[in-house]
Amino acid sequence: MNTPGTQKASWNLSRLPLIVAPMLGISTPEMVAAACNQGALGALPLGLKTRREAEHLIRQTRSKTDLPFSVNLFCHPEPVWDFAPYQEAVDWLRGYYRKFNLPFPEIPASSPYGNYRDLIELILQAPIHAVSFTFGLPDPDIMQVLQRKGIKMLGTATHLQEALAIAASGMDYVILQGNESGGHRGGFLDSPEPHPDSRSLLEALRDQLPIPVISAGGIATPAEVEARLCRGAAAVQVGSAFLRAAESQAAAFQQACLDELEGQAPVTTTAWSGKLAKGMPSEFVREQEASGIKLPPYPLFNYLTGNLRRYATELGRREFLFQWSGDQGFQARSAPTASIIDYLVPPALETTWS
Repeated sequence: MNTPGTQKASWNLSRLPLIVAPMLGISTPEMVAAACNQGALGALPLGLKTRREAEHLIRQTRSKTDLPFSVNLFCHPEPVWDFAPYQEAVDWLRGYYRKFNLPFPEIPASSPYGNYRDLIELILQAPIHAVSFTFGLPDPDIMQVLQRKGIKMLGTATHLQEALAIAASGMDYVILQGNESGGHRGGFLDSPEPHPDSRSLLEALRDQLPIPVISAGGIATPAEVEARLCRGAAAVQVGSAFLRAAESQAAAFQQACLDELEGQAPVTTTAWSGKLAKGMPSEFVREQEASGIKLPPYPLFNYLTGNLRRYATELGRREFLFQWSGDQGFQARSAPTASIIDYLVPPALETTWS
């Protein structure tokens, strides 16, 4: 089992024990490459991407760094692309669009999203250094192919049973996502227990797992990075601290609104996508939750709110602002990715850990 004394030698995916989290809609090839060039592990989000989209993003990233980087894939169950059972939710959302004189999206006959299985050949050809998985475990045959190619695999867990399943599957690392984390909750097994904070999760599980653990959630300062490493994490994964990075895809309006989180907590909600995720509170979230309407599963509802999220940014409408963020999002620094990494892992800590 892992102990704080053995974790240090178990991290070999980058010079620094830090992953810049794959944030769909935020992370860019520029951010991923900058992270790698500064000694961290950059992670390119490919969840929901088609092969053509993924190939373009990988090519862009590779053009900006010669160093290894990772990609993130979604392994959620594929729901039937049928909105008929959820007509009440569709009608409610249509009314919300109408309230602001915004056009409701056309619903395609089949899913416009990609499937992670269609990206494996591309990942093998690239080649990619490491692959992280969210919302589930990949098919065993896919894991075997990745293992034979020497590609490291990381799974995302929010509680013990998920972490044990990840370890038993043959993955190399488990990312322990605490409840402070922004964006979607990355787990895949229901649990009757409340989602614990990241420090509690790390301390409770680090000695129960046969593979190294990566701590994620609530990390925005060098002191917090050091605390996780000293408590047994092989590395940390940091996301919200990079929301205001120069390479971030977040619009200026979204970045400015993060200051509000210093006085009010982000909310965990299914309102935007049909799947639990943490982000900025808004009028839209409050009204949707108050409706009590059953939502289509992810990513169906995520598709329907796509235009609304885009309009909020383009028009500067706080009423339906969309911005995922963790508890410490207000501490995000307006600086290049490289500078943020230098802040989080200063020379003294790097020297201690190297």
